[in-house]
Amino acid sequence: MSRRPTAFLLLSVFVLFSVLSHRVNGAAETLPPLANLKPGTDLRIQQNVDVNIVLVGFHGLVDPATMFAQNALPPWNGVPKANGNGKTFIGQRFNFSYHVIAAPSWFDDALFPFLRQTAVPQPPIPIFQGLPPMPITPYQAVYNYCNLDPAFDPTHGCSFDPAAPRVNTRTITKNYLLDAAFVEKVLSQNLPDLLGVDVTKPTVVLLNWWGRSDYVDHIYLDGSEPDPETGFPRGFSTANELAGYGATNDKDPETCQGDCIFHRLWFYDVSAGPMGRTGGFDLVADVPRISGATNFGLPYPDYRFHHTADYVNGSGTYRPLTQDDLAWDVTALAGYVFTSQIAYAAPLYPPALTPPMLPHRLVLDINQWSWSGQSFAGLLDTSRVITKMNALPYDIGVAVTAQPDDVDSNLGRIWKCSLTATRGGGGQSCYGNRSGGDAQGDLQSYFTSHLFQFLTGAPDYEVPIFQFNVPPELDQRLWIAVAFDNYIIPTQTPTQLPATRQSFILTSKSPFTNSFIGNGALLEHEMGHHLGFSHTFGGYLCLTDTCGVGEFFPFFGNPALFFSLSGNYASGLMTYAMVNNDYSRFELDNVQRWLTWEYLDVSNFVVSQIASSPRSGSVASALTEADRRAGNALAAYQSYEYASAVEEARAAFDALVAAANTINVQLSPSAYQAIRRDPANFNQALRDHIAQFEGDNRAAMSGAIASDGIRGLESHPLVSSPAQLVNALPHPAHVSLR
Repeated sequence: MSRRPTAFLLLSVFVLFSVLSHRVNGAAETLPPLANLKPGTDLRIQQNVDVNIVLVGFHGLVDPATMFAQNALPPWNGVPKANGNGKTFIGQRFNFSYHVIAAPSWFDDALFPFLRQTAVPQPPIPIFQGLPPMPITPYQAVYNYCNLDPAFDPTHGCSFDPAAPRVNTRTITKNYLLDAAFVEKVLSQNLPDLLGVDVTKPTVVLLNWWGRSDYVDHIYLDGSEPDPETGFPRGFSTANELAGYGATNDKDPETCQGDCIFHRLWFYDVSAGPMGRTGGFDLVADVPRISGATNFGLPYPDYRFHHTADYVNGSGTYRPLTQDDLAWDVTALAGYVFTSQIAYAAPLYPPALTPPMLPHRLVLDINQWSWSGQSFAGLLDTSRVITKMNALPYDIGVAVTAQPDDVDSNLGRIWKCSLTATRGGGGQSCYGNRSGGDAQGDLQSYFTSHLFQFLTGAPDYEVPIFQFNVPPELDQRLWIAVAFDNYIIPTQTPTQLPATRQSFILTSKSPFTNSFIGNGALLEHEMGHHLGFSHTFGGYLCLTDTCGVGEFFPFFGNPALFFSLSGNYASGLMTYAMVNNDYSRFELDNVQRWLTWEYLDVSNFVVSQIASSPRSGSVASALTEADRRAGNALAAYQSYEYASAVEEARAAFDALVAAANTINVQLSPSAYQAIRRDPANFNQALRDHIAQFEGDNRAAMSGAIASDGIRGLESHPLVSSPAQLVNALPHPAHVSLR
């Protein structure tokens, strides 16, 4: 047989390969010049951020020079990302320039008398069994009577004997109530004109009223939004008392009613309280009442902030309180709590949903089981949830399905088995020992295995949500809701679940809880986690570009940073002081920044895929337009216009996807994952941190504390009639302090 045809065939194949190779390589040359999109690179967006710190009332205690000397103002924070080789880099970096302004005395003399004028005396409420009602908060009562000298009472009990030796050097006899949202409006509206502060940039106002002749003991409340489903006046309960507030979205219809300006301001009053969530009521911390003897498993006490009086007077606490301590703590409030946790938080879960597609329409697939005999009717206002969640850079839809499984079904059996992990009985898994044999993980394993059963097939992206209304005997008591994610469940790949991330939301409530906590805010909160939000008192701070073991520190669950719980006192959905059903300005800022990066990063990937096509030249105009929109996004980002940034970035991404479809370029998830991985795939430290704290603890969310003789605080009202305070506080459209 002649070999010439074979040789000719080989030559033909070689020539064809050369022609195709030339055409592919030539395609890259036909791409238009790109000024903003940079395919083949690790996208890094850096922003230099001005942070305003306004000190009001700290004369002689804290000044700008002492703050800069405290080493508590982090120079930067960032969002860790990873390339295909598993190398972490900071995809978004925020370099902070702190500008500290000490308000002059005339400003103090205008603000604090105004606060005194608008403060409402708290009526007496029952606190201790067997004692008459007191016009103070339960935490102020604990401060008064339960800070006994450990040498006198090593059991850390309480005493009403005036002669009993105490650590606290004063007794609170009368408390006053201030409207937190109103004070936020007063500060945001007056600081620009009076002190020249640009409140459209991140601004923290630190207040100290203590030491003035017009001082009164006080806390803040926000009663503008009763729970939308239950009507419970949650803003007036002890669980939701506030020491500060801020970042309210100026489009919030209930709180603002047209009298808010756009601002990025948060205030914190160190002379309020003493407060409960931050532990300021507890001056004896050998066995702290707030986190227990274990201190989250670490062998040293919680480090928490106190009322200004306890610094100036030097109360004998677990650490010697001095004015130097006050300077560090006030600085940490600005640098750690405000800047790193609230205003520029790093995402907890991956913000990108099933890249490279990045769906814009999200459907909440809500599956409900009612085992208590109480209907879900009236417990979830889905139209309101959609309205509130549409403030996020997504389109939101809802599908609700009543599920038939009863308490004796296989699911009911697994539910009851999971209770043995917290109520005795060994806690042995009844569903395949998939979580190390721990029964507490059975529900997670069950729903991970059955996710497809609960998806409706709605485009573009579905969030499986499982809601349970259970009788008291089936209430698991640990958490009220959990947002699981692939940080926690690395058992499936995105290609196995094309319609949804391998994640879901689980809520568990009983008729008692349903009487004062509705499902709307709860689902908005957990959806926040699903989209990347951490709590306003949680999250983490990267110390290096790799942000690995020993290179970042978590805020929540860290006794040395227990003061991070001060972040609870903020507007929005991601705090445990749940008084608002609208995402805050900072929550919206954060997700808008994260998604700006995601859209631009995937846009770079799409351009690289288009470049490999011999038809790339036919979509050159689309690439030019996308590059222009990407430039607009980056410019808006640098100007703090994050809403515009994410819209422009999304427009660039959409245009590129459309161009890729026009020339039949496939955008496969595996190709994208080859260049961009989720840091949690290899960052075990971050995975462990989230796995430990992914649930929303029932007691913490309700604010209840364990103390003999004190009522449970979930529904403890600070006023007998909410209208009493609402009607007493002023709500003008604008208040001038001039």
